[in-house]
Amino acid sequence: MSRGIEAFSLRGKSVLVTGASGHLGSAISRVLGEAGAHVLVNSRSAARGIELTKWLRDIGCSAEPAVFDVTDHAAVATYFSARKDKPLDVLINNAYLGGAGNIELAEAESYAGSYEVTVLAAHNLVKVVLPGLRLAVEKNGYASVINLASMYALVSPDQRIYDGPGVVNPPFYGAAKAALLQWTRFRLGLSLPRRSRGAIRISFKSWSKRSRWPVLASRMRWPALFFFSPLPPLRL
Repeated sequence: MSRGIEAFSLRGKSVLVTGASGHLGSAISRVLGEAGAHVLVNSRSAARGIELTKWLRDIGCSAEPAVFDVTDHAAVATYFSARKDKPLDVLINNAYLGGAGNIELAEAESYAGSYEVTVLAAHNLVKVVLPGLRLAVEKNGYASVINLASMYALVSPDQRIYDGPGVVNPPFYGAAKAALLQWTRFRLGLSLPRRSRGAIRISFKSWSKRSRWPVLASRMRWPALFFFSPLPPLRL
C-alpha cells in the first residue's frame, strides 16, 4: 500500500490543485492521486499540465489536465462552466508567482504579481467553485478548501542563511502569504446557513521546507506554524 493511502483515503473524490506542475504542486498531486483522488492538474502551461497528468496516470493515479491561468477570471469561468454539474470535493490554492531578492532589489510589480496569484486568484476561485463544492456536500456531506501559506507569513526569513541578497526569500512572498492567511481567517468567521446538509471547511497550512507532505503535523520543525482550523465550517 502506498504512503498516500496509508495517510488518508480520498477514493472517489475530485481535487483541484492550482500550480500543480511546480515542485510542491506535483508532489501534492502525486500523494493525492496515490490516496485515490481524481486530481485536476492545474497549470497555465498546457504542455506541463499534460506532461504531469500523463506521469500521474503512468504510476496508476487518476488525473486530468485543468489548463488555465488562475489570474485569468474569464478562463477560470470558462473551465468551470463545463463542470457545472460535477462536484468538486477539494480545492487546494497552491499557485504562486514571484522571484527572489531583498527589499533593495524587490520591485513594486513583484508585490502586485505575487498578491494577484496568491490572494486575488484564490478569492476568485473559491467564489467560482462554490457550486461544485456544494454538490460535493450534497453527495458526501463535506467539501474542503485548503490555502497554502508559509512560515514567512508570520516570521521574517533569516537573511544570513542565504548566499546573497539576490536569492533571499523576498518580502513580497511573505506579504502575500500573510494576506492569504488573513483572508482565510475572515472566511472562517463566516457562517452561512442554508437548507443543504453538510459544510465546507476552509483551512490554511504552513510548513518548513524540510517537511514532507502529507505528514506535516508530526514532522514539522516549527509545529506552532502548522494551522488547521476545524471551526467553524461554512454551513451550506
